[in-house]
Amino acid sequence: MRLVLAEKPSVARDLAATMDPGARRAEGYLEGRAYTWTWALGHLAELAPPEHYAPDLAGRWRLDLLPVIPGAWALRPREGKDGAAAKQLAIVKGLLRKASEVIVAADAGREGEAIWEYIRELCGYAGPAQRLWLSESTPAAVRAAFAALRPPMVHLAAAARARGQADWVVGMNATMALSARHGGLWSAGRVQTPTLALLAAREAEIRGFRPQKYWAVVADFDAAGARYAGRWFHGDTDHLPSAAEAEALAGRVRGQTGRVASVERRRTQEAPPRLFNLTDLQRVANARYGLTAAQTLAAAQALYEAGLLTYPRTDSRHVTPEVAGTFGDRLRAVAAGFAVPLRGVAQRLAGAPPDPGKRVIDAAKVTDHHALLPTGQAAADMAKLAPDEARVYDLVARRFLAALLPPAVYDETDAVTEVAGETFRSRSRSLAVPGWREVEPPAQPAQEARCGAKGGSGGQDAADEADEAATGDSGGDLTALRDGMPVRCADARAEARQTKPPKRFTEASLLAAMEHAGRLVDDQALADAMRERGLGTPATRAAIIETLIKREYVRRDGKALVPTERGEHLVALAPAELREPATTGAWEARLHRIEQGQEDAAAFLHGIADLTRRIVADVAGQERAAPAVPEAEALGACPRCGAPVVAGKKGYGCSRWREADGGCRWVIWREVAGKAITPAQARELLGRGETAKPVKGFTSKAGKTFDAWLRLDRETGRVAFVFGAPAPAPAKPAASPKRRGA
Repeated sequence: MRLVLAEKPSVARDLAATMDPGARRAEGYLEGRAYTWTWALGHLAELAPPEHYAPDLAGRWRLDLLPVIPGAWALRPREGKDGAAAKQLAIVKGLLRKASEVIVAADAGREGEAIWEYIRELCGYAGPAQRLWLSESTPAAVRAAFAALRPPMVHLAAAARARGQADWVVGMNATMALSARHGGLWSAGRVQTPTLALLAAREAEIRGFRPQKYWAVVADFDAAGARYAGRWFHGDTDHLPSAAEAEALAGRVRGQTGRVASVERRRTQEAPPRLFNLTDLQRVANARYGLTAAQTLAAAQALYEAGLLTYPRTDSRHVTPEVAGTFGDRLRAVAAGFAVPLRGVAQRLAGAPPDPGKRVIDAAKVTDHHALLPTGQAAADMAKLAPDEARVYDLVARRFLAALLPPAVYDETDAVTEVAGETFRSRSRSLAVPGWREVEPPAQPAQEARCGAKGGSGGQDAADEADEAATGDSGGDLTALRDGMPVRCADARAEARQTKPPKRFTEASLLAAMEHAGRLVDDQALADAMRERGLGTPATRAAIIETLIKREYVRRDGKALVPTERGEHLVALAPAELREPATTGAWEARLHRIEQGQEDAAAFLHGIADLTRRIVADVAGQERAAPAVPEAEALGACPRCGAPVVAGKKGYGCSRWREADGGCRWVIWREVAGKAITPAQARELLGRGETAKPVKGFTSKAGKTFDAWLRLDRETGRVAFVFGAPAPAPAKPAASPKRRGA
């Protein structure tokens, strides 16, 4: 029996539909003529917990028992509420006993390899195995991959195991040490803690920022019937220190005549963007549509499994020459899915696919997977895609077209106007040749005229955005200006402004900071090693952000990510080596070398053990911190007994649950359909009975993402989905709290 092991049921069904049509469904697998098809449910096995190695830790975490560094690692079936993982593992184990060969069809990456490695070991399988390596899941690509199965990927397997074991050793020991030393539960990890430290450092900058007030003078000029604006400057500054000076300067030039002192015109090019890797796609989707990194990854994964996009968990922005040879088919597929005028662009490019050169085609820069691309399979009906999937497909397809188009060409003008001995700068930029901007239009209008000086006195100008957006809307036109042309200052005004603090991270900017964490490292050799790795990987960054939010170290404020008081306290407690991007960046660089067969995993893990001993010793030497985080804030009244409802580890429950008489066990579970309910949403459910707006990013049992309102059953705490704006749920008054002895 040739057994194919996929990562999830939907993938096994899709593979079987191509390679083994007519395969019959059985419990936990499909029986076909050529193959037997089965699946994991993500991870079916996991590393055993610390108490397996140190039984005394089962009751209470103790510093004197740390660190726990296993000599021989143990695995166990993954725990879950419904026992589905253990049940499926038993089915897979039975199939492996009968298998003459296994074809591993888990996702083609380090995490997919870890899924297989843990199953293989826990089930005791020692037979032959081959690797199915898919970069896209169209029928043609699936058939080609089955015809070119790879031998066991021993180096990738070694890196997968090393990553899992290293994360366990550092994360478990740091969490246990911090919790034992300072009380409560403090969850730490080699990627989540430095990521949290980035957010906390930015928050500290914002908190410590002191705005500096200054004044600017903006004038309106008439020249040969054209009106344009200019901003006063002198040397390298355009700031005036007082309102009096600014008003006096405006008064001196208002109504006066002057001349155009200089005009400089140039034509510039804006190169096409590179193709998307996952992190770039997540950043653009967050900035443009407000999608979280996790929502973007879920949509891209669904499109990959539907055969519309290539493998999403990629860190490459390039393709190989072989993939470039398929551009014609991919362009025709894009043309079939798009409306006019983009359809015309795709058809034009498909007729004679251009050679974009090494900006796009460079085999040396392709890692395990090439850049994200549309496949040669056209979307049958774009309107039937889930909203997030349609947006993500649109972004990837537009970026593919943009990368193949010529540069955008701009006409730029810089002018200096002199009136009453004072100088004013004006700038304009107009799109002369759209090039790639034909499919990715700029955020700002193509024709703009703005005023301002080069340089400045430092700080971020609160009106910079306004200056840059001072476009033709205000009548600005520099096309008619010539050196020496007479002008009249029609008006001038002093404007009070102030410098702005750094902006809080959004998911888009945090993903960029995580990807380029090497820039934060002083050691040049280490910074060079981190250039391509950063904090985490494209496959894990979304999960790290969601973990920080779920554990209430970070909260969302609109698009901004803000560390909570609890999160900042954890950063203050965490040892320096755990906070520094250099630590995890060095890990990723070494894991990459293990994947390439250039480093031994045992030597890497030996270094991890030494690091863990230092972390535990550092925590043990800390003075016990006074509780800096207040007791959980009440989110509302318990519908059953009226006591406060507070956030717990797994849900939002009645605060009386610990009471000796059994207390009150009313609870809203934190996770619904793969999506964590936030404290703000729990507060809405308790107060209104439903969420005020739809919640994005639920995942169905079939793996599809969807959006829905939530409605609370006050009696049971169960949360139901509502599709379409719900009618208000009737409010029910909270019960009166029970009195003792009643």
